Amino acid sequence: MEPHGTRERVDDRLTEEDASQTYGEFDTDSVFNMSTLHNMSIYGDVDEECKFLDSDLQERNVTLLRQDDGKSSKYENFIVSKLCPTVETYLSQDKGLPKVYIKPKFLGRNCFEKVAIASYQGSGSSLLRKYIENITYILTGSDRDTSTVLGKQYQCDLGLEGEGVAGKKVWIVKTSFPEEIGEKQISIRKCILVCQNPCDAIFKHFCKIITKRIDDELSDELMDRLQECWEDFVHQEVHVWRKFYDYWMLASKIPTYCVRYEDLMEDPKTVLTDVFKFLLDADSIEGTVIEGLISKELCPEKELYYQREASGESFDKFTDAQMDLLKSKAGCVIRRLGYGSNFMSPINPIATTDYFENDELITESKKYELDTIVKNRDEHEIKVRYDYVELNKLALSQVKGRQQMDQSKLPIFKLNHESEKLRELGIKQCLRPYKLLIKEIAMTLF
Repeated sequence: MEPHGTRERVDDRLTEEDASQTYGEFDTDSVFNMSTLHNMSIYGDVDEECKFLDSDLQERNVTLLRQDDGKSSKYENFIVSKLCPTVETYLSQDKGLPKVYIKPKFLGRNCFEKVAIASYQGSGSSLLRKYIENITYILTGSDRDTSTVLGKQYQCDLGLEGEGVAGKKVWIVKTSFPEEIGEKQISIRKCILVCQNPCDAIFKHFCKIITKRIDDELSDELMDRLQECWEDFVHQEVHVWRKFYDYWMLASKIPTYCVRYEDLMEDPKTVLTDVFKFLLDADSIEGTVIEGLISKELCPEKELYYQREASGESFDKFTDAQMDLLKSKAGCVIRRLGYGSNFMSPINPIATTDYFENDELITESKKYELDTIVKNRDEHEIKVRYDYVELNKLALSQVKGRQQMDQSKLPIFKLNHESEKLRELGIKQCLRPYKLLIKEIAMTLF
C-alpha cells in the first residue's frame, strides 16, 4: 500500500547512522559492509541504473518518503543497485546477508541469466516461486496479464508482487508457454519445468476457469451439472498436457531442470538444494550463503506459511473412460515423470507417486513414443527422455562452469511465439457451448 502524503526527497546522501535507521543493523562479517551504503545517493543510484523501469513503477524508485507531518517512512520496492546480489553473493561463504534483505524486492541491477519457471496451469508452480522469493529476497515475475481476475489474485491473494513483470527487474519469470501464450515475449537461457500428476493439474485448471478463483474447488454437485463441459475439457487437455511436457523435455534447446510438485512437498530441502545448484551453476552449495538461506526458510516456524495441498486427490473426478484416454494418449509422459508403477525400469522419485498401473494402455502409449519420438536415438538420449531424474542430471552437467563461458555464445530461447501454441481450440472456444451454464454457476459461487 502506497503511503499517503506529499512525496518529497529526503537528503540524497545517507550517513552511516541514517543507513542504520533505514535498513537496520548490519553484521560486520556480512557479505556486504557498511561502506557499501556510506555516502551513497539512493535516489541518484537507482535513477541512473534503473532506467529500464516501467513508467507506472517509476515512482517506486524512491526508498524514503517524507510525509506531510515531516516524518520519513520506508517505501522499498527495489534492492538498490549497489546492494543487489549476484551469483557470487549466494555462493560465498555463509556469513549472513545485511538486514536490508527483509522482504523480496525487485532488482535495481540485474546480473543474472534470465530463467523461466514453466508449468502447465494448476501444477503448483506458485509454491516454488514463493520458496525462491523468500530464500533469495528477489521477486519473481511472470508473463501473465494482471488485468484479469485471476492475474490480480496471484498478485494480491498469493502475494506474488512481481506478477506481470518480465523485464530486467526480475531474475526468474513464470510462464505457461506454449500451453498459453503470455503477454510478453521473453528471451531466457534456462528453464525450471514444474509438473504435477495430470489428474490434479487438469482438475485444478478446470476449477480456476469455472470459479475464477485460484484456490476454489468445484463440489461434486457442481461437477455433476458440468459433466458434459468437463468431458470436452478433459478430451482437449489430455493432449495439451502431454504436448506441453514433450515440448520442454524432448526438444528444449536450453538447460531444463524438472521439479515435481509432489517431490517439493515431500522433501523441500533436497529439491531446493538441487534447484539452486542449477540456478547458480554450482556443483555444491555446502557452506554457502544460499544453503544458509534455504535452511532458514525451512525452519519449523514457517511450515504453516507454506500450506500445501495434498497430491493425488482428484482421481475420483475422472471416469474410467477418461482415465483410459489419459493413459493411452499421455502414458509416455506419465511414465517419464514417475507417476506410474511396476515398470521394468523404475524411476524411484523422491515422493511415492505410483498412481498409474503399467497396463496395456500405457504399453500402447510407449509404442507410440518409440515409433515417433526416440527412433534412431542413441541409448543415453533415450534414457534421458524416459526418466526425469536422468534429465535433471543432464541439466546439472550442462550448467557446470557456465560463469566462465562466453555468455554471448550460450543458447537463448524466446518465449511466447503465437505460432507454437498447443491448443487447436482456445479455452474459450472449447467451453463456449457451456457459456451460460458456467456463468450461472459462477454467479452462485460469488
